[in-house]
Amino acid sequence: MDFDNTLIDALAPKARILVITGAGISKASGLDTYRGVGGIWNTIDYEKVATKEAYNNNPKEIAEYWKKMKTDCEKAEPNSAHITLAEMEKFYSKFQIITQNVDELHQRAGSKNVLEIHGSLFRERQDAHNVGMPDIVLYREQYSPTVLNTIIQFLNTIRPQAMIVIGTSCAIPLIGEIIMQSQLFKSTVIEINIEPTIPSFAVWKKIELKGKAEEVLPALWGAIKEKYQNT
Repeated sequence: MDFDNTLIDALAPKARILVITGAGISKASGLDTYRGVGGIWNTIDYEKVATKEAYNNNPKEIAEYWKKMKTDCEKAEPNSAHITLAEMEKFYSKFQIITQNVDELHQRAGSKNVLEIHGSLFRERQDAHNVGMPDIVLYREQYSPTVLNTIIQFLNTIRPQAMIVIGTSCAIPLIGEIIMQSQLFKSTVIEINIEPTIPSFAVWKKIELKGKAEEVLPALWGAIKEKYQNT
């Protein structure tokens, strides 16, 4: 797999990098995506299982649904895309992952700098329902102020030069806002996806790498190492 020099230059050793991941990065680990072909929300109405109202109206049933999801995630293993990101984190001094996923596969692959904007299936909510509901952010619930503040701080102080967006439809408004904020610093947006979803007119510079994350990302990392690791 060949990569343009412009792309490799954007990911030079001193680059400040922000990575955004969605469900697509975990598909090779055996976990379904939420949107797109075969997505969970194509067969299940998210309003019935993934909203604040559904949980408050039927907490036990909704908790059981997400506990089953946790069991599926426990059986999954990090794939080569997760593992590659963990290796890249060791190479770059400024490297942050923001994930929409709740499967903790990034952490299991060895990544340390991970912000989970939608929480984790592997923590338990502490709330009045007391049904063992996993600590995830449902539709129409508020994001964690701590997570939001960390994102703002990273954007404003680190000012990422490159943003790698992997396996997401970018349908969540917060993700769109992060991408747009990065353009204040003229970040190069590198999108790795089966079908690109970020319109080119919305960003300063965009590089599309069409394909599966578990194939494209390790190949890209190999090209970066080939050019820079011995310099």
